[in-house]
Amino acid sequence: MKRSWLVLVPLAIACTPPAPAATMYSTHLSYMGAGTFYGPGKMGDSVLFDATINNIAFPSPLTFVTPLANNGATEPNICGEQETRQRSTGLLSDNLTRINENVNVCSFQLSDKKILVAVVDGGQHHGEQVAVVLSNGEMLMTMDIALDLGIGPSGIIRLPFNATSS
Repeated sequence: MKRSWLVLVPLAIACTPPAPAATMYSTHLSYMGAGTFYGPGKMGDSVLFDATINNIAFPSPLTFVTPLANNGATEPNICGEQETRQRSTGLLSDNLTRINENVNVCSFQLSDKKILVAVVDGGQHHGEQVAVVLSNGEMLMTMDIALDLGIGPSGIIRLPFNATSS
């Protein structure tokens, strides 16, 4: 009897259809908008970038992950890359760091400069966006992002992104 379970469980897992992928939006047209960056100093407030997270997978009922996808210069490329560059490469300006093209982020206007914002490979999350819903209903979302000034390695600011719904 135990042997039949050893065969049936992997077979059932292999035959289970994948969960459909979902999309999440945070744009200036969405209900709460994209948000605002305040400061620093005398710098004016700036509306944050629009973002669309595509191909969200659900490995468990309370967890979702956006896997790293990058096809280089081939479409689709993220909005911010198209807004800040002559041609898209799928990489930051260091020509090494891959952008997760499943997280379509537009550029960020800070004073008079458009800045590329991207979820990137090479950090703790290896280019994935990871979120979990806690038992109290609070959602935690983490990912590795980078702000790219477009001048090469010295103009790339890497940041851990940790957000919560509380």
